[in-house]
Amino acid sequence: MEEIINYREYNLRYIDKELTVINVGHNHLYTEIINTSRNFTPYNRRFGRNSSWVFQNKPNEVNNGLPLGKDSFYYFDRIHVTDKETFYDIYIIINDKYLFRIDPVEHDINSPIVLVTGHSGGGTSIVNKSLKSLGLHIGDDAGSWDNRKAFESIAFRTYLFHIFPNIQNPEILQETLNSAFASYVYKPKEINIIKLADLENNQIALKMSQDFPNIKFISIIKQKSSETRSTEGVKFNDQGEYDIYKQQHPTIEGSPIFHLDWKKYFTDYNYVNKVLKYIGSDIVLNEDTFNLMLKEISFDNSRLS
Repeated sequence: MEEIINYREYNLRYIDKELTVINVGHNHLYTEIINTSRNFTPYNRRFGRNSSWVFQNKPNEVNNGLPLGKDSFYYFDRIHVTDKETFYDIYIIINDKYLFRIDPVEHDINSPIVLVTGHSGGGTSIVNKSLKSLGLHIGDDAGSWDNRKAFESIAFRTYLFHIFPNIQNPEILQETLNSAFASYVYKPKEINIIKLADLENNQIALKMSQDFPNIKFISIIKQKSSETRSTEGVKFNDQGEYDIYKQQHPTIEGSPIFHLDWKKYFTDYNYVNKVLKYIGSDIVLNEDTFNLMLKEISFDNSRLS
């Protein structure tokens, strides 16, 4: 058992697989509970001062006589806590028993990063999975290789959607960024890729281009497909053309951007090499290594229809 009490004017307790979050002094507190392996957030809640939230972890849930373990919908091993304005705290649960806070790590905001974006359901995950298959770094907290989705940093998904758009103070920007990168684990000698779709919302891409001096963008350009079978792909097909265009052509200032043709990327290894060169990788594919990459990510050619 590990217990953290009255930290930043909130209490966070994890006892006998029961999580209790108590908001003591914040106008609002936003909390997410997350299954790291599945890269899945079963629940999140925003609640006011002097209120609490209790959630039971269920790693031993059984289905048809078989223990689900980390595949349980109610299993979690990570908690994010923030007021969406001044702080970002990340906790992990070890061995389903012990609660630890991930200590922030000082990050140089001038360090180069690559940001992959596009429209949700529009092919961003499979592109990022392909980059990971080539040995590029997409974050230590991007979930299991066996996942179909989402192949993106869990910490940065929370950070960019819920915290980053609200921050104007450079010191708070640095402090919260240190928390996100402590989970992501930035690797100075490698190419570091962050992936998140729909960054035109709240002008997140624009703010990133303004705040990160050495950022490069890749925006996935994908057309609707009648062959899509995923829930996300069906939702993508239902979107209006203008909404898709906006997310695939985010507003940025002064930063380079590569508009990646999704279909061409998965049919032409020379085109993939152009993308790799753009992000600064010395990897050069030939037809054999390209086909091996497609095999490793279990690419379905029917998606090209």
